[in-house]
Amino acid sequence: MKFPNVREAISYQKHCPYCKSNLEIRCKRHVGAVLQEHVPEIVDNKLLFNCLNGTIEINIETDKVKTNNVLNMDGIIFRPLRMDCASCCQYYQVFNLEIDLKRKKLISCFLNNISLKKIINNYEYSVKTSKNTDQTYFSKVKIFEEPFPPSEETLDWSNVVPPDFKFPFVKINLKNPDETILYLDQLLIFI
Repeated sequence: MKFPNVREAISYQKHCPYCKSNLEIRCKRHVGAVLQEHVPEIVDNKLLFNCLNGTIEINIETDKVKTNNVLNMDGIIFRPLRMDCASCCQYYQVFNLEIDLKRKKLISCFLNNISLKKIINNYEYSVKTSKNTDQTYFSKVKIFEEPFPPSEETLDWSNVVPPDFKFPFVKINLKNPDETILYLDQLLIFI
């Protein structure tokens, strides 16, 4: 899903579909071989990203870009913008921002993926949709009662689905995300 500007993107889903808490904005970047997470600042309708030796500022209203001491001033860079629920940790969404540093312009802003995690009836479900691959990744793992780990005699392998089982892209129902989880769970009988 493509958005005309950053403002509309971050307004797409402002609250966690499970606990209704406000979603928080986060960003990840590589510093050498280390992946660091930081929270981009929003000041006076501007989204500020810290980069190596400088900052990138995107005006949320106009999508104009301003840079300060950023290397490769004439290149195009991509920045993931993640919004997640810090309260229940069961939902997040990631937008990809394509920024032209030479023209000082945001080229595109689109929703790349949505991820859900939920425990239902002693199973932990994980669903992640990806527009890059046009697929939905699904996993279902049985949560065992004590004692853990279960012995080979008591372990029921028929209830374990391989991690990240792939389906064609399935849109997540954000009004009732459990409906999407249960729908994918029902499709497992066809595997």
